[in-house]
Amino acid sequence: MLFMLIFNEMPRDFARREAPAEAPTYWRDWNAYINAMVQAGIVVGGNLLQAPSTGATVSVADGRPQRRYGAADTESPAIGGCFIINVTTLGEALDWAARSPNVGDGSRGHTEVRPLLPPPPRPA
Repeated sequence: MLFMLIFNEMPRDFARREAPAEAPTYWRDWNAYINAMVQAGIVVGGNLLQAPSTGATVSVADGRPQRRYGAADTESPAIGGCFIINVTTLGEALDWAARSPNVGDGSRGHTEVRPLLPPPPRPA
């Protein structure tokens, strides 16, 4: 069964990615976690994302697209990446989510686990 692991990180976690004193540990932990999933043969695809400050959001107001560049909220968790995994049960997916570095002790980040829908039927 296919599940998406959606990694939500706090702003301070995004900052750790580039902080000289913290980046080596940050990336070591993520590389170990991703490599463990790869070694288990469960990874279908995925990647980590750049910091929210590098992105943009689009909404529509009065029929016109509204663009906002950068982070919409600088205090709350933001998506730091996602992976699709192929495991047997939701419980197994939750076990992998619990191992993700963003849910470690002292972090306010979390990992959301959601099953994927099957592809829609092809038009006739």
